[in-house]
Amino acid sequence: MQVSGAQVPGPAAETLRPALQAALAAVSRARFPLRVDGAEEALSARESLGAVLRDYALPRVSGTPLPLLVVIGGSTGAGKSTLLNSLLGAEISTAGVLRPTTTVPVVVCHPDEAELFRSGRILGGFAPEGDESRGAAAEAPKLRVVPDEAVPAGLAIVDAPDLDSASEDNRAGAHALLAAADFWLFVTTASRYADAAPWELLRRAGEHGTAVALVLDRVPPQANREVRSHLAGLLADAGHGSASLFTIPEVELEDGRLPEGLAQPVRSWLFGLGARPDARERIAGKTLQSVLSALPARLEELSAAVSAQETAHRDLKDAVDASRGRAQRDLDQALVDGRVLHGEVLARWQDFIGSGQFFRGISPSLARTRGHSDAAEQLLGAIRRNLAVLIQETVLELHAEALGALQRRGAGLAALTEHPGAARLPESTTEEAEAAARQWSLAAETLVTEAEQRAKTRVMSFGVKGVAAVLQLAVLSGTARETAGGDAARPVAGTAALTESLLDSLFGGQVRAELAGALRDRLRSVAGQAVRASLTPLHALLEDIAPNEGVAHELRRSATRVRETL
Repeated sequence: MQVSGAQVPGPAAETLRPALQAALAAVSRARFPLRVDGAEEALSARESLGAVLRDYALPRVSGTPLPLLVVIGGSTGAGKSTLLNSLLGAEISTAGVLRPTTTVPVVVCHPDEAELFRSGRILGGFAPEGDESRGAAAEAPKLRVVPDEAVPAGLAIVDAPDLDSASEDNRAGAHALLAAADFWLFVTTASRYADAAPWELLRRAGEHGTAVALVLDRVPPQANREVRSHLAGLLADAGHGSASLFTIPEVELEDGRLPEGLAQPVRSWLFGLGARPDARERIAGKTLQSVLSALPARLEELSAAVSAQETAHRDLKDAVDASRGRAQRDLDQALVDGRVLHGEVLARWQDFIGSGQFFRGISPSLARTRGHSDAAEQLLGAIRRNLAVLIQETVLELHAEALGALQRRGAGLAALTEHPGAARLPESTTEEAEAAARQWSLAAETLVTEAEQRAKTRVMSFGVKGVAAVLQLAVLSGTARETAGGDAARPVAGTAALTESLLDSLFGGQVRAELAGALRDRLRSVAGQAVRASLTPLHALLEDIAPNEGVAHELRRSATRVRETL
C-alpha cells in the first residue's frame, strides 16, 4: 500500500480502518499479570502499540488532513520546555529547576488546527484540560492545547513529559506521545547524551522508521566538535545517520529562555519544514509507511507474549487441579475403606449393638427402642466427628501440596508474594468439614425415611436414626472386607459384614445396595465440596491473574488482516 502524505488514500483506508480498529481492541485486551520472562517488555510493547494504533495509525486513516506532529522528547533536565519557549518567544511550557516541570504535556499548534486536538481526532488517548465532555476524560491523561499564530498551519509541536520521570504516569505519557509522533525532536545534554535508556527508544524509532532530529544542549565550547562527532556516530548506529543535529552552547538563560539567536537554527529548520507542504508530506508519509509496515510483526510479537502468559497460567492451574484430583481420589478411598471407623465410632457402635440382643429381635419393646435411640444419637455424633476430622486432614494436606506446587513455579511464587492472602486457608475450613459431615448424616436419615414405606414396621422398631447410623457404617466400611489384614482391621471388616446383614434383613439386598450407593455418592459429593471450598483463595488468585481468553488468537488474526491490506 502506498500512502499519500500523512494519509492513507480513501479506498485503502476504508479497508485498513476496521483492521486497525480490531487490532486496537485486541491490544487493549492483552494482559500480562504473570511474572514470566519478557512480561515487562511485553507490557511496555502493549502500551506503545496501543498508542501507535489509537493516536497515530487510526487518525491517519480517518480522511481528515492532519498537521505534522513533532514531539519534543528527552530525559529529565534536558531543556525541552526551555527549547519550546525559546522557539516561540513566550512561556508556553513551564521550565525550572524543580522536577518534573512538565506534568501535563503541551501541544502548540496553529489556531485553525486546535480543534483537531480538542476533539480527540489527534491524540485521542489524551483529554484536553478543562474538557470533561469526552467519555474517558476523567481517567485519561491530560493535554494542554495552546493555539499560537507563530506556529505554521500544518505543524504541531508537543512538549512531552520526561522519559525518565520519577512519575510512572509521566513516563507512560511520554512514551505514548512519542508513539503518536510523525517526528521526534530529541533533546539531550552534553553530559547525558550517551545514557542508555533514550538510545533504546531511538533505536526503536529507527527500526519503525520514525523520523528524528536531535538537539544537543549545554555543550561546553571546547567540547563541541568532539561531542558532536561522537553523537553523530551514535545516531548512525541507531539507524538515524541522516538525522539533523543541532548544538546549543552552555549559556545563562534570559527570563527562562535561551539568549536571542541561539534557538534560531532549530526554529528556522522546524518552522521552515512546517511552511513546506511537500516536506511535511514526505516526512509524514515515510513515517506512516514504516509504522504500518511494522504493525503485523509487532502484533505477532505481542501475541507470542500473550501465549507465554496463557501457557504459564495453564501450568499453574493444572498444578492446582492435579493436587486437588489426587486429594479427591485419596479421600474417596478413605471414605469407604473403614478409616472413619476407629476410636469413638467403634466404641459407640459396640454400645449400640449391645450384647447382640439387637440382632435377635426385630420387634423390641418401646423401652429398648428408646435405648437404641439414645445409642444411635451417640453413634451418629461419633461418626460426624470422625468424618469431619478426615475431611479436614485431607484439606490441610491438599492445601500444603497445592501451595507448594505454585511456589515451585516462578510465576506462582511471584503471584503468591504479591497476593499473600491467597496462601492462607479459609477461616471456615473447620466449619466446612463439620457442615459436610452434618449434611451427610441428614442425607442418610432422609434416604431411610424415603425407604420406610418398603419396610415400615421394621424401620420404626429400630428408629430412623438407628437405621441411618447402620447405613452410614455400611458405606464407610464398604471396602474394608476386601482390604482387611491384621488384628486392627478385623473390627472394621466385622462391622461391614454386620451392617450389611442387618440392612438386608430390613430392606432386602437390592434396596440395601441402592441405599448404600446413593449415600456413598452423597458422601463423596459433600466431602468434595468441602475440599473444593478450601481452594477458594487459590482459585480466586488464578482467576485474578488469568490472561484474557482468546487474545493471542485475536492478535494473530489482526496481524494477518493488517498485512493483507498493506
